Amino acid sequence: MPSHDWSVIIPVKPFASAKSRLPHGPIFAHSFLLDVISAVRGSSGVSHIRVVTSDPYVADVAAAQNCFITVETAPDGINQAVAQAALEVPPGHGIAVILGDLPCLTPDALNIALERAARVEVAFASDEAGTGSTMWFSRKGGPIDTHFGERSRAAHRASGASEIDAEPGSLWSAQLHRDVDTEVDLWDAIRIGVGLNTADVVTAQAAGS
Repeated sequence: MPSHDWSVIIPVKPFASAKSRLPHGPIFAHSFLLDVISAVRGSSGVSHIRVVTSDPYVADVAAAQNCFITVETAPDGINQAVAQAALEVPPGHGIAVILGDLPCLTPDALNIALERAARVEVAFASDEAGTGSTMWFSRKGGPIDTHFGERSRAAHRASGASEIDAEPGSLWSAQLHRDVDTEVDLWDAIRIGVGLNTADVVTAQAAGS
């Protein structure tokens, strides 16, 4: 069980333009976010959840899930959005940034990540492809120094962040690293096991095909 007190920031793009490589991408983006929020809420180490977005609809969805909201004042990319949101988290908390496209994430997997992140100053988790990142952690909170974007795994390493190593064959590791951008990603996520909201969308899409 995590012994540290964490605030989680979830940056979310507008649903209308999200997940364009997936059929019904906006619908899946919605379900992914709900499943990530559910997993984060279930973690024993998290006491504050904040969604940062420029999309009023996303903000309404997150607020309905009892998340705090930061509205991007000048949308200029994920790292700037996270830095803005970090100014509004409670003092004394560690900060975890978790992307909103991790439908396999569970409270137990997140607890493991938080436990490992608490052992170092700054940490991150890579994506399944091994080139990007799904999460970033600062045990002492700010300042924020995230490098999400193209080849962010290398950028986070270069910044001095410690990597939470993947464990091949481990379910928690797969749940932590499996982001979803394409249909192949989604099939793999279903194999691992997705949250209830995404499972409902998958079932509805299959019934309608």
